[in-house]
Amino acid sequence: MASEAWSSRMVPRVCVLLPHFKTDKEGKVLPGGVVFGGLVTPFETDGVEEVQDYYQYCTAIPTGWALAQSWNRELAGVCREG
Repeated sequence: MASEAWSSRMVPRVCVLLPHFKTDKEGKVLPGGVVFGGLVTPFETDGVEEVQDYYQYCTAIPTGWALAQSWNRELAGVCREG
């Protein structure tokens, strides 16, 4: 459960990858859904007629970071070729 004191404004909006987000019928992302530890900000859906849920799982991002930090171009090339 989200704490009443918890707010999505506490998280910088530089680059936030959300496993679950919602949009209105025009495709505008609705505020909420930011995960920080065990807390999740509630979605602000009051007054929104049609809400679409989206789920994304970003498991490859840490792999890319690990490859880049290895400075091993040969290994990165092998992984790219699949």
